[in-house]
Amino acid sequence: LLIFGKLKPGVTVAQANDEAGLLHATLQANWLESYRHISRVNAVPYVHILGKIGVGSDFLLPIFGSLVLLVAFNIGNLFMARGEERVQELSIRGALGASATRIAMTLLLESLVVCCSGLVLGWLVSYFGLAWINNHYLSAATGSLNFRMTELFWWNMGLDGHKLFISAAVVVAVWLISGGLPAWRLARSNLSELLASSGKGMGDYGVVRWSKALVNMQLILGCALITLGAVLTLSYYLATPTVTANAENIYRGTVEFGASTLKSQAQRQQYLDNLALALAAEQGVQQVAFASATPGDDGPRNGYTLEAQDLKIRDSYPSTYTLAVSAAYFSLFEFPLVEGRNFNAGDTAQATPVVIIDQRFAEKFWPNTSALGKRIQLNPQVDATWYTIIGVSAAAIQETELALGRAARPVIYRPISQAITDRMRAIVKVSATPTNPVTLFQAAATQVDRDIPIVDMISLREQELRESSNEQFESNVMASLILISLFMTGTATYGLAARLTGRRRIETGIRMALGASRRAALWVFVKDGLKTVVSGLCLGSLFAIGLTYAVFQGSGGLYGLKSLVVIAFCIAGFLGALVMLANFLPARKLVNLEPAEALRYE
Repeated sequence: LLIFGKLKPGVTVAQANDEAGLLHATLQANWLESYRHISRVNAVPYVHILGKIGVGSDFLLPIFGSLVLLVAFNIGNLFMARGEERVQELSIRGALGASATRIAMTLLLESLVVCCSGLVLGWLVSYFGLAWINNHYLSAATGSLNFRMTELFWWNMGLDGHKLFISAAVVVAVWLISGGLPAWRLARSNLSELLASSGKGMGDYGVVRWSKALVNMQLILGCALITLGAVLTLSYYLATPTVTANAENIYRGTVEFGASTLKSQAQRQQYLDNLALALAAEQGVQQVAFASATPGDDGPRNGYTLEAQDLKIRDSYPSTYTLAVSAAYFSLFEFPLVEGRNFNAGDTAQATPVVIIDQRFAEKFWPNTSALGKRIQLNPQVDATWYTIIGVSAAAIQETELALGRAARPVIYRPISQAITDRMRAIVKVSATPTNPVTLFQAAATQVDRDIPIVDMISLREQELRESSNEQFESNVMASLILISLFMTGTATYGLAARLTGRRRIETGIRMALGASRRAALWVFVKDGLKTVVSGLCLGSLFAIGLTYAVFQGSGGLYGLKSLVVIAFCIAGFLGALVMLANFLPARKLVNLEPAEALRYE
């Protein structure tokens, strides 16, 4: 039973939870017989009961954090490269009396101007972007109303003081990281020595070596973070959107027993039997079944343990989907039994408690032997009943959106005669799409019992679209972030590599003056680019594969190593092509210069 309340100003959820617990204890103390079956009362924020709403934040937050790191690293690299190019200017400033602190403040001020400009521009983009999201996803006037979004009444998709402050704090952090490191490095350098060497063109060697290191670090970090984000995004886009065959021809309605006078299992079973006969008599209906949840409906999860195996870890048990279903459920959804028997009329509430497990569950715990006759306990912390396994069904996918690489949870089935709940799904399979599924259920319900409502009558295809709408929104957001990351990494990598090549003008002029051909001089740049690409991308790809695999393993995923390798090397190939292009295009301009012009000191 869910009881909704609005907290008074200044009252915390913890205080409300304590008060609810005190009221519960008082009720049990005064009316123990009536309330002893209620184990606990919890006060939690409303958003916590909407299971799928918070899923995306587990992925979006790491991607956003990775994006911030990538921004800081890109900007830091560009400021570092710019600072290296200004060594002579800064050395002259130092020779004229500027202190190291003054020089560092000059660099910090320049980076601050860039970051503040980006912050203002970001606010403008966010303002218009959020306005578009509100109109496209949240406004009913668009005609494409997102089903899940209508429930997010607390979600303020707009800019306010709190969001502006957080974004400003992030920009300040990016500024300190990106501008502070090059400023600190140059402030500690001996500018007089750099001035003495740069006048003869000899200071470029250290600059080139440092720039190569920056390009390598850019490739490693960019490859790793973009691979991680790309895998997470593909996990949504390539997920399993359909878990039910012929979902367009399967309809379900929800039978609400909670407020009815039918309290016993026998009374409810009789009602469902009569409803099945009435539905079967409707034109076009092929099969009728009942379940506590349909595929794609997620359904309830319960902890479990086995008779011969202790599965308890740190005072908790593993959990999986536990559904109450009728015998026709397996044939209607085409989940054939691969072993044992189906539920029958003998599985009454007074008979031995039985269950059917799916093939995935059987292979996990009894890979080389039959699971029939084994016993399992559900909710072992509060229920000591043992259930005998009488059958094994084909594996089913209960989740609507199964992220790529994540194994589906096993399913345990109980007969509805032993586990009818207050809310049951009535499921029908039809030969042709009815003009109005509501009338199909209402006509049958009216014949059986007008006082028991059947609500939320939709096709399973519509149910899947409802459940997947939030994931589609999140995947679009993630894809946008990854494209932004790829653009920033590509431009920063190209810029660093092109700057590195452009600084080798004097070296190229000397080679050409000593008789090197244009092709030979160009090959030097290509060869150096290949070395940078091979070293940076090999390390980046390995780091990307290891990081992504670790993240997916930690979240329960079993992402295939081959797929990771393919994605990582595709991204590495793209970044490597940019580096080679950044080496080739400026180098071609350099080798086309006359040696005297290339050697002329500017």
